[in-house]
Amino acid sequence: MKTIIYFLAVATVAIFIGCFSAKNKKMNTTTYVQSIDGPIDASQYINKFGYKQIGEWKLLNPSPLPLSDSDILTIKTHIPEWLQMNNKSLDSALLNDLKTISNVELKKRMKYIFTVFMSIESDVYLLSLNNGKDKINVYILKNPEKGIVYPFKDEEWNRNLSYNDKK
Repeated sequence: MKTIIYFLAVATVAIFIGCFSAKNKKMNTTTYVQSIDGPIDASQYINKFGYKQIGEWKLLNPSPLPLSDSDILTIKTHIPEWLQMNNKSLDSALLNDLKTISNVELKKRMKYIFTVFMSIESDVYLLSLNNGKDKINVYILKNPEKGIVYPFKDEEWNRNLSYNDKK
């Protein structure tokens, strides 16, 4: 009988200590995000660098790679070609605007939206353009090895990544 009471007392204390420590400490859990190569353990990005998971394929980087002047020049060079390949009807005003826009103004129009793992980690910037009454969203990836990745991505690419996003 003493053994049973002793065992119950020890078990109660162990449970109490376990509950108390679980409230005060974050449990280490493994977080995965999808990539082209399969699931990637994103725990180190979340725990060490402060990333936040915002979707099955997406992380929010607290310090995305900044866009340099050479990045903006690359975007400015490729955007008319990409628009003509991916859009059947383009407003001539949009094409003229892109020819005359300053690098500073183009950079202001770009907004970091998420980080994704393709073959390597890439930060994704969104450039929204007005094409007459329509809006064209251009998703531009920047990774630490290649810089700006061309070809750019379209709204369908984003929809495919976003089907399981956290709300």
